[in-house]
Order: sequence, then structure tokens, then C-alpha cells
Amino acid sequence: MSTSNHIDIYGIGIQIRTLVTTWQNYSRRTGRTAQLVDAARDGDRVICHKPSEAVELERRFRLAGKTVQVCLCDTAENPLAKFGTARGRTWFDHGWIETFYGNRLTEAARDIAYLEEAMSKRHPAIEARMGRKGSTL
Repeated sequence: MSTSNHIDIYGIGIQIRTLVTTWQNYSRRTGRTAQLVDAARDGDRVICHKPSEAVELERRFRLAGKTVQVCLCDTAENPLAKFGTARGRTWFDHGWIETFYGNRLTEAARDIAYLEEAMSKRHPAIEARMGRKGSTL
């Protein structure tokens, strides 16, 4: 593997992504949703990422006889600004948390790429291909 085209020459980002994906795959059908339904109390709120997850949680809370507010919120949105403070505790379902962390890993990789580019003098061959003379950074 050539490291000249990779920002993260150590492969740390790829290793973290692989670890997260592996964990997500092994966590399926392990009772995370049941654990959330057991833990939540009347007056609590659960934030979901996908409509299908929200519908399933509403069904399970109804079967459990619990009055829990289930809300949809994209991870790019600010849930505090969107919903404010709950009467009880606010929970995030596993789908929302997994998506949130995944997005942050992507942002971290972009930030590293930006920093490396902004803080580096470009190689003359790259500048020639780009039609520029020297770096303006």
C-alpha cells in the first residue's frame, strides 16, 4: 500500500471504522432495544434516527404500558434545540448513536485531510499538474 495518497498513513481511521462495523454487526439481536424499553420510564423521551426504529419503539412501549415520547431527529440536527428538555430522562436509541459516531469519524477524517493539506507545501509535480507555480499556503 502506497502511503503517498493517504492522509492517515497509519490506517487508524480504517481500523476504527472496521472495529465499529464489526461491533455493530455482532450487536444485532442482542437485546439493545429491549434494554432501552426496560430502562425508560413514563415521561422519558427517546430520540431515534430512522422512522422504522421509532415505529418499533412506540409499539414496544405501548405493549409495555409505558408513556414514553419517541422523537425522530437526524444526527445533523441539534436535538436539544429541536426538542428542548424532557419531563424525564432523554435516551438515544442505538441507531442514532451509531450514526452519530459514524458521522463524527467521517468529520475527523476530513479535518485531518484539511489540516495536512493546509499545513503542507505541495510537491512541485503536483503543482505542475494543477497548473500552478508554487503553493499559496
